[in-house]
Amino acid sequence: MGVYEHNLKESNKNKNELTLLMWMSLRTIKRFVDTDELKYMKPAVLKTKLGSIGGGNKMPVDRDHEVRDLKASLCDIEQKIFFERSNMKSEISKLLEKQTHSEEKFKEWECQCQSLEEEVRKINSEKVEMGETLKGEIELLKKDIDDRKKYIENVNANLDALKLERDNLKAEVGSLKEKINARDNEIKEAHKQVEGLTSRDKKLEEVIERQRVQILEGAEEKRELGSSAGPTFLKEEAHGKTLKNWLGLWTIDLGIPLSFPSFCSLEVGFGLHQMRNSVMRSVSIIMNNHYLPLELCYALFFQKEIHTPLLCYYTLILRFAAPSSIIFFFKIS
Repeated sequence: MGVYEHNLKESNKNKNELTLLMWMSLRTIKRFVDTDELKYMKPAVLKTKLGSIGGGNKMPVDRDHEVRDLKASLCDIEQKIFFERSNMKSEISKLLEKQTHSEEKFKEWECQCQSLEEEVRKINSEKVEMGETLKGEIELLKKDIDDRKKYIENVNANLDALKLERDNLKAEVGSLKEKINARDNEIKEAHKQVEGLTSRDKKLEEVIERQRVQILEGAEEKRELGSSAGPTFLKEEAHGKTLKNWLGLWTIDLGIPLSFPSFCSLEVGFGLHQMRNSVMRSVSIIMNNHYLPLELCYALFFQKEIHTPLLCYYTLILRFAAPSSIIFFFKIS
């Protein structure tokens, strides 16, 4: 756009210069023509003067001198007029050539000016259309910028919320790590206790094995003692239901599932204190290779209400099952 305006200004300037040059050329030609006419008039004036001189009453010698002088001056003037005329013609031809060239340039520049004006009008129309288009695009870009600003604000708000959540999670992770460390310590302590219990179980197995042998020997002695005193044997068929009921109640209290493969029952009569001492000495419950401590067995067995005199009757039930015998004491009502 700037280049076209510059070219238009230059063409207008050249047009003005050519107009001025043509005007000066015409003026110069007119001046030369006027001068030439004057010069043409001078010989006639001189001839008139010569005629007037010849018609006077002067002497012939003086008249001849004047005629010669006038002829000489006339020749000089004619020569000067000839040279000036030739110079004028050459200058006129040059000026005419310049004028023709200037007119051609002027026409060419006029065409260029018209084309430039057309281009300027076209560019102005395109400028207006482009301005409207750019205005619409600018409005869209402004709207897009506003939307992006809102989106960035939302993202920043979400980022702050996520940072807060991250901090909370870090704090929670720290507390969980502390809990895990505490649990690890508890697990280590539990492993130590398990190791201690395992070693204790091994020792108890040895003790139980020894006690089992002692119990079997003691049961054999008591059987012999009961035979000599005339005990009445209890039949399994008569007391099976009662024994199973008592066994079911007691196992519910202990939480131990039991079955009833085979029972061998006999009635033994001796004091309650002796029975407790016997239980404390020789009874342990073995179930799934886990041992119930003797004190717990004693407490669970004797926590039931006992309203009996000093001498009570108890039934000793021996259940034979692998890997070793399991001995239970039940009160028969």
